[in-house]
Amino acid sequence: MENQLVETNQNSGQVIESSRAIQEVKAELQMAKMFPRNELEVAQKISVACQRFSLASVSMYSFPKGGSTVSGPSIRLAETLARCYGNISYGFKELEATHGKSIIQVTAWDKESNVRAVREFVIEHKIRTSKGEKILVDPRDVYEHVASQAQRKVRAVILEIIPAEFVEDAVEMCKITLKKGMSEGPLIDRIKKMITAFAALGVNEEMLSKRINHGLEICTIDEVVELQKIYVSLKDNATKRQDWFEVKGIPNTDKTSELNKKI
Repeated sequence: MENQLVETNQNSGQVIESSRAIQEVKAELQMAKMFPRNELEVAQKISVACQRFSLASVSMYSFPKGGSTVSGPSIRLAETLARCYGNISYGFKELEATHGKSIIQVTAWDKESNVRAVREFVIEHKIRTSKGEKILVDPRDVYEHVASQAQRKVRAVILEIIPAEFVEDAVEMCKITLKKGMSEGPLIDRIKKMITAFAALGVNEEMLSKRINHGLEICTIDEVVELQKIYVSLKDNATKRQDWFEVKGIPNTDKTSELNKKI
């Protein structure tokens, strides 16, 4: 009898919680309909945001693919676009964590059109190091690793929801802002700051020089911009040092891929 009462209470609680969630969704959809976005205002907000050097400097990342380099908007730019576009919610949640891996769901929801982009994927609780794979055990390490990987997927679903023209315009405006910011004041000062930032990620001046095939003191603005993209991709854990640089004990990905193709 007591077990039946407990089960009944649990079922009642689930029904109440489900009903509450449905009401919240309805309220969010209604608010979105009452205050629809104005695309002219959206474009203006994006323009203002992309003129900030602080955003432009982290707006794009790069990753090596098929012997070439591919660039795209970073999670920071995607989040900014979502805020400017309005009536969008996004994020990720852990559906299950067991046997050294997590099942993650990422979602972006345009509440005005009621369109969702949803993805589920598995993240293993391990990372690659110069000494091989490292199994993550500490809960904090696991959370940070899972969150970092999930954010990359969040970026993808946000960009599925926002119209491509807004994304393309934002990327171009950020490029202009970045180059303009680089040209204001001595370029050497920007280079020094870049060297310091890369050093915190385990990339020294010699590695940077080898990447561009000459000394950093004669870097052009375009080269600094490209290195900035690499920095963002490393900081966001989208790529590894060995993808771009010669790291002792770790083969360079570009050269390994080139050798494999020749073979």
